[in-house]
Amino acid sequence: MADMRKRFDTTDIINVEALKKQALMKPSITPTITLLVNEMLGKTVTVNVAMELTIGRSPECDICLDITALSRKHCAVFRQGKNVFVRDLNSTNGTFVNGEQVQVRALKNGDRVFLGDICAFKFAYTDQIDLDINRMLFNKATRDPLTGIYNRTYFQENFRKEFLFHHRTALPLSLVFFDLDDFKQVNDKYGHTCGDMVLKDVVYVVKTKIREIDFFSRYGGEEMVIVMKNTQYPAAMQKTEILRDALSSHKFEYGAISLSISASFGVVTLENENFNSAQEMLVAVDSMMYRAKQEGKNKVVGFERDG
Repeated sequence: MADMRKRFDTTDIINVEALKKQALMKPSITPTITLLVNEMLGKTVTVNVAMELTIGRSPECDICLDITALSRKHCAVFRQGKNVFVRDLNSTNGTFVNGEQVQVRALKNGDRVFLGDICAFKFAYTDQIDLDINRMLFNKATRDPLTGIYNRTYFQENFRKEFLFHHRTALPLSLVFFDLDDFKQVNDKYGHTCGDMVLKDVVYVVKTKIREIDFFSRYGGEEMVIVMKNTQYPAAMQKTEILRDALSSHKFEYGAISLSISASFGVVTLENENFNSAQEMLVAVDSMMYRAKQEGKNKVVGFERDG
């Protein structure tokens, strides 16, 4: 039981003693930009040497901001030696530093960069303590506090961007939606603490079977969703069947209690422009999951729709 809790402890705790030691040391200053818009609000990005960060509406940008007023590739932030610069990429509405339009400008600590009339990010030289705090604050806003995977709000924003990118580039995008079978009985019989541990264990099992680039989120309650990038329908079905088998064969242990849990899965794939929107795809995969429930649970049901 103790080992299980240790494995699933995803809480970020600030180590006060470590902060005190860092404060006494010579500070390590890192150039960063902190985003100030949409679901990226509060996300801090380090500007590394020999690296150019493109910012714009296009999913191909390093930082994609889904804002109509932005150009597809609006500006770039790059570092040369100790200095960091912002460069406009022939944008329609211009790039501004503290209200002044620029083509290329070296950034100073505290500068605010506007893309058109939108305050997009703040530039700062940040020490390690602030970097750690910013990371924890951003994780709190985008991660599910119980399981540590992404939350529903962050999933919805990112899935929409992935859909637009894969739709435009004609790459396949698969969506897997699953719901734990009869999970209410676990909570009713053994209590919500046991149910919470089961949910954490489910996440652990799933993470061992998916790729690092797959986007795994808790959708709500015992419902979870996986975005499989550049994955065709047969491969998505095969991978999901592996997940189904891994969960149904896993023993969930809570103290002296040993449980078996299964899940019902729905799978759909964007191929040949067969879906017109991310929402349409989400509705389709949800209906496939409910079909799996109706057909006996512990099952994978997919929908291969021709374009």
